[in-house]
This record gives sequence, structure tokens and C-alpha cells, in this order.
Amino acid sequence: MTDMDRQSRTKLRLATTRLFTLRLRDEAFRAKFAASSGWTPTSPIVPCEYGTLFGEVYATALPALEASDANVAAIPVLRIKDRTVKLHVLTVGAKGSDDDATISIGINSINHNVTMGQVIETLAPNKTWDIRDLDPKISHQLSLPD
Repeated sequence: MTDMDRQSRTKLRLATTRLFTLRLRDEAFRAKFAASSGWTPTSPIVPCEYGTLFGEVYATALPALEASDANVAAIPVLRIKDRTVKLHVLTVGAKGSDDDATISIGINSINHNVTMGQVIETLAPNKTWDIRDLDPKISHQLSLPD
């Protein structure tokens, strides 16, 4: 991976984190998300792109979970396709959830060689936020690659 690739990935992950934290500012969303997923303000956030291998996310999320008092980590996943930006979010925990409404799974139950896109498509294909629905100012400022 070149320095330019690393810089691009870093910028995408910073943008992903920013979009997710902007969404969390909405009190109604935050309350609903916390109730359905077990997310708390101390939960680690591990941003990634759609093509990131789960093993890479695991290597970051597991130590973050172990170092915190949170039960789950939030994994915002950025997808750019056909000049459309979507943000998917799932939560992973050490044990997962028994609640059918929660998109939370045990972090050890996912194959490390699958992409986050495959995880999202399998677990929650309809759980997406179109970037334009999050904040019109942000989506206007975001420049998409050709």
C-alpha cells in the first residue's frame, strides 16, 4: 500500500467517524440506537470502508472493547458506489445479542476473510443511511472520486 493509499484510507475513516458522530447528535436517533444495540457513549467506534476485511476491524475492535467498560463497539461502514455515499452501522460485542431487533453479533462469530460489505449485505441489507439524509451541508461538501 502506498503512502497515498494510506492517506486516502485515513481521510475516509475520519469522514466516516465524523458522519456517524453527526448522526449521534440527533437525540431521538441516539436514544433509539442505544436502546436497540447496547451502544453507550463509551462504546468504541471503529470506522472502516465497505471493502475492509473483517479481520482488520476485529484487530482494532477487540482490544478497544477489552479496554473499555462498553459491551459493544459501533462499526460505521462507508460505502461509495456509483457516486452515492451510504453509511451502514452495525455493532459487535464480545457475546452478541439475543434481541432479534438488534444488529449486534459476537465479534468472534465472523470469518476474518470476509469484507465488511459482505457482513453488511448478509446481516442488515436494508440498514443504510443515505448521506444526503444525514446532513445536507456535509453531503454537499463531500467530494466523491470519479
